[in-house]
Amino acid sequence: MRFNRRLGAAWCGAVVIALAGTLASATPAAEAAPSPIPRALALTTPSAKAKAKTYAAPSALKAKASAAGAGTIALTWSFRGSGLRYRVQYSTSKKMTKARTLVVPGPSAAVSGLKQRTTYYFRVRVLGVGGAAASAYSKVVSGRTATPADPGARPLQVASFNVRNATLDSGTRSWANRRTAVAGQIKAKGIDVVGLQEAEYTRISVDGTTVHQYEDLLGLLGGSYRITSGLSTAEGCGVATESDDSLCSGTTAAAPGYSAGIRIIYNSDTVTLVKRGSVRLTDDIAPRYAVWAIFTQVSTGRSFFFINAHLEDKYKDDPGLVYYALRKTQADQVLATIAANNPGLPVVLTGDMNSHKWRDPANAPYDSYRAAGLVDPLGNTYKSRTAVKPTTEVRIHTEFNSWNNFAAKPDDEGWINGINVDYIMVSRSVTTLEYETVVDIDPVTGRFVGTVPSDHNMLRASILVPRS
Repeated sequence: MRFNRRLGAAWCGAVVIALAGTLASATPAAEAAPSPIPRALALTTPSAKAKAKTYAAPSALKAKASAAGAGTIALTWSFRGSGLRYRVQYSTSKKMTKARTLVVPGPSAAVSGLKQRTTYYFRVRVLGVGGAAASAYSKVVSGRTATPADPGARPLQVASFNVRNATLDSGTRSWANRRTAVAGQIKAKGIDVVGLQEAEYTRISVDGTTVHQYEDLLGLLGGSYRITSGLSTAEGCGVATESDDSLCSGTTAAAPGYSAGIRIIYNSDTVTLVKRGSVRLTDDIAPRYAVWAIFTQVSTGRSFFFINAHLEDKYKDDPGLVYYALRKTQADQVLATIAANNPGLPVVLTGDMNSHKWRDPANAPYDSYRAAGLVDPLGNTYKSRTAVKPTTEVRIHTEFNSWNNFAAKPDDEGWINGINVDYIMVSRSVTTLEYETVVDIDPVTGRFVGTVPSDHNMLRASILVPRS
């Protein structure tokens, strides 16, 4: 079911890339600028039946020194349509002599590997199927590389992912069919910390073994990936069930092992777990939780507060705005949890909030988080069709909605920001280098490639944790 932006009808599940890859260049590999952050994609052979389409040249091209490094320039320009790719051309000459190029999947780019304290010139054009030019070049603009204000910061990859409860589907949508695709996306994007929704405590049978869904995912990730809470062997919950009146059931005040599918998984090689906790939110029928953790980034020694939640999903037959009010109450409880447990560290908030910019009378959780000082890097404000004061330097496929309902094609409305019920929000002090709606799509057909991992698309952000 598509989102109805007027009525706010977005069904988000029973109880809730990857085109950004190795930098691709139209010039020989030797000329491709090395990049610390994945952000481009390879060209695809054109379809013989594809119709050529032309676009207006990109406008409003802007270039500025990136926070990512002394040799990086961040570019933004006008959005020209969903699923398009763009060719960026850059040179130290205003006449674009000896220019280099790269191809990116959205109306922004970070050009890395540049000389420090040097002025570069840039222009960009839309590409059609197979990489053929589909517009004229934009006007040429200049930007000068500079040392970042915080040169000691290092990119941290965070994500929000509703992985869909394993007990809800069968056939091609079954967990057995999707599980490796879910784990594959997390690993392929090098995620350091991911907030999961619907990664259930419910036991399922996988390859003849009975395990919890989140436990199976953790096993697939392997290596240095760990979970903050709920792991049966760590919590002593191996023989408990959701209906047990025990610490694992969520029916007691402690309840460390059960959090209604709300989990935090992290890479112990890149972040160190300092402290963790959870809180049960006010709910209707199904239990709702927020889980939190304090981590220290290994590469910088900087700490941050990470919290993940899954809010009430009911929206139909709500004339008294009961569920609207409940989501606001839950969002306020998330904020209260931050206030009670955060010792003043920068915050990363993830989750499926089951509310979006076309919900009436407002997007209550979003408004609460913003009022508390958290930032939406996309600038995906209420009923907006353009980005309103975005803070992310680079965006990848953000035009696609965060909920996909297992459709063959990722859903979009033709705007620069999709209709999202899933969020990554951060403190004002956090710099967002990239924000991505992770969709692996064929640029010719616009369809998902391979197995669709979940009925939600993973959201990923590359951020810089500030000194605190």
